[in-house]
Amino acid sequence: MKIPFPLPILLSFKIQSLLKIVLRIAIAFLYIDTLSRIIYSGLGQVAGGRAWNFVVLLYAVMMITGLSTGLSQGRSPDQKSSDQKSPIQKSPIQKGCYRVSALGAGALLGFGGAGRWLTFLLRPWLEEKQLLKLSLHPQIAIAGAVLCGLLMLGLAGSSHRASQPESATNQEPQMAAIVSICQHVVWVAQVITTYGSAFLLGVSGLNFLSIQQWIPGLCLTTMAGVLLIFTSRLLLRSVQP
Repeated sequence: MKIPFPLPILLSFKIQSLLKIVLRIAIAFLYIDTLSRIIYSGLGQVAGGRAWNFVVLLYAVMMITGLSTGLSQGRSPDQKSSDQKSPIQKSPIQKGCYRVSALGAGALLGFGGAGRWLTFLLRPWLEEKQLLKLSLHPQIAIAGAVLCGLLMLGLAGSSHRASQPESATNQEPQMAAIVSICQHVVWVAQVITTYGSAFLLGVSGLNFLSIQQWIPGLCLTTMAGVLLIFTSRLLLRSVQP
């Protein structure tokens, strides 16, 4: 007797809804933990120090990722178009920004988490000094940024192609469920990264204003306000019917 494949059972409507909630919470926790570590670490660095180049890179990547998320007019994966049979179309610029924001969000996660993940896996076999050195190794952080960035870019590209009209009409329910899960992963990553970018730029801008450096202070706080607007728009779309 043929045993039915369990995927349709696992991807039933109720299980899908529960899985999306759990997935959002897990991805949000992972991003909040990782981004908070690298943001506070960056805020504690002194200009011209050994890690200053990485701090400048952090500011640039977070700013580009946040702006790209807003310019892509990203929407919650649960939001539907007015015509349920017609997926919301995006311009080429919006598609490009969507991919850039996904790439940046993944790169930040890998940059901040690769060292800690590797030391966690190797803890039974290495000493504490070796683990500490490994967790702070810049090449591991760069490799993690590349791998996670490409992974997130792949998820964004696959989910976007599968959501196109010519693909969506012929899509099996199991594949549609997997695509929806990929969209949720990318969307949560973009929302948390955009808010983290707003926080980083806002704190930096206030620091400049506190020492009466008006031009950089006003520029950074204005940019932080724009990113907060982008974040609120993404969150509001998630609760729209």
